[in-house]
Amino acid sequence: MDRAQERPSGQQAAAAAGPQDGRTGRLPAPEAELELLVHGVGGTTPEEMLGDPRTVRVTGDETAAVYRRAEDLATPESPREEPVREAYVWCNLTSGDSSRALWLVLLPFMVVNLAHWMRPAAAGRHRTVRLYGLLVRLAALTLTVLLVAAVCEVALDLVAWQCAGVQPCVRRHSWLSFLAPQASAAPGGQGGWWSLPGRRLALAALVPAALTGLLWYLSHRTWSAYESHRPMSHDPEPDPGGSALALPGFWYGRRLVARLRAAHTAAALLTVAAALATPAARFDHRAGGPGALDTVSRLLTAALLVWAAAVTGVVCRRGRSESRLDQRGLQTVAETSQALGSWLVGLGFVLFVTWGRRAYKDASARRTIGILWDVGTFWPRAAHPFAPPCYAERAVPDLTWRMATWTHRTGGRLVLSGHSQGSVLAAAAAWQLPPSVRARIALLTYGSPLERLYGRWFPAHFGPPALAALHRDVACWGNLYRRSDPIGGPVRVPDDANPEVDHGPLQDPLAYGRTPEHPLPAPILGHSDYQADPAFARVRAHLLSRLRPELPGPRPGPRAPR
Repeated sequence: MDRAQERPSGQQAAAAAGPQDGRTGRLPAPEAELELLVHGVGGTTPEEMLGDPRTVRVTGDETAAVYRRAEDLATPESPREEPVREAYVWCNLTSGDSSRALWLVLLPFMVVNLAHWMRPAAAGRHRTVRLYGLLVRLAALTLTVLLVAAVCEVALDLVAWQCAGVQPCVRRHSWLSFLAPQASAAPGGQGGWWSLPGRRLALAALVPAALTGLLWYLSHRTWSAYESHRPMSHDPEPDPGGSALALPGFWYGRRLVARLRAAHTAAALLTVAAALATPAARFDHRAGGPGALDTVSRLLTAALLVWAAAVTGVVCRRGRSESRLDQRGLQTVAETSQALGSWLVGLGFVLFVTWGRRAYKDASARRTIGILWDVGTFWPRAAHPFAPPCYAERAVPDLTWRMATWTHRTGGRLVLSGHSQGSVLAAAAAWQLPPSVRARIALLTYGSPLERLYGRWFPAHFGPPALAALHRDVACWGNLYRRSDPIGGPVRVPDDANPEVDHGPLQDPLAYGRTPEHPLPAPILGHSDYQADPAFARVRAHLLSRLRPELPGPRPGPRAPR
């Protein structure tokens, strides 16, 4: 990837692409054909995707870009036996340097965000869908409060209040001596300015406040990098059996994420304030205490409740909209649960630290975490603003813009080829295209989890009606799979009007035993190297033949005079 990023820029590549018509901006070849390759999870390099060590970046930046072979830029795009091949490389959106290991802290937020998209299909039941989204957003808000409350329990209660206030604990932890009262200070030390209980709690409150600030910073930084990419705007055609992924505002939730981020940040800070105010309120309301102090305490408590109600109202007010671009005994079911939750939070923290440390030092572990993120962060942040960013809000507009501008500029036809998670991005990008462009595209998927994973876990968006609608909209669609593939499988499109989508299952291994063509044992390919199978070239050629219009026959010449 680093080698490819040192290639010439998109402007230089465009200049090498050949002459254009000055009036229309189109290249002179009306039957140009392009195969746009989209890789799967884990990422790869453009050299590996294109099978050539010399690649040039056509358009894009260091994060995600489109590449071509250098020899394909030497001559203008023109009809040929095979289409010009381009590779869209998006691996840097989800896997990068060792700092990405810190995203493990956001794993619970990612899970609750996935719950928003995993609802069953509920056609015509809009109130039920809105209620489901409301409950998920409230659950996400309680998750933020629970995390900050757990940190408050450790920092304020266990450390600042209990440990720093008793002599044996301070002796075991000498770094707390400046917080200890004079009577219980460590030997040789004296109680300082921070030794008063209120000051100790105020200082300890900086820990959960700093965590809140960190979460806000990560969310704001990724919000600026991912949700800021505006998709193409076009009027969607009404299709009751289609998918919501075709709606123009699906991959653009900029305002919603900003509103949720503000609400969750306020809820976290309110949790810290409540942790500080609760013990003080009990002292202020004691019998015989100062009346002014009691009044101020009650006003503070009322203000916290009002702000909490306001935060809840912001979260409940409105959910995500994709139809348009968003430019606006019991005390004993309770003590047990609280104790169990505290232990689970502690265990989860230890596991996160362990995995994060391993991912920071081990490149293979970092790659595994990147694969998990490729699957878990496909969906936009609709429920929790502190979840990891949605890379599809950058990748889908990239693919959509590239396909739409290329077809408009050349008038040609396009094969969109996606492997594994790349097939999901390809389907999402095809849904976002205008119908006129979508009808000139052939979709080739292999090792695809569209039905096996996304169709089962996200039926409202990748169910049989949605896949059937996509099959009707694109010019043609072919899917390859193996029975030995643990991820990809058939798409099983329930549509008899068009030719069958699934071609397979492919043979794996390609040969059993030793044969003249395979003198050594052939490996089991499973989920990888689909292009090595001869069936891949046959299916691609079949799709190209369906895309390529038949050439007209020779016109009869003028009759010879008698």
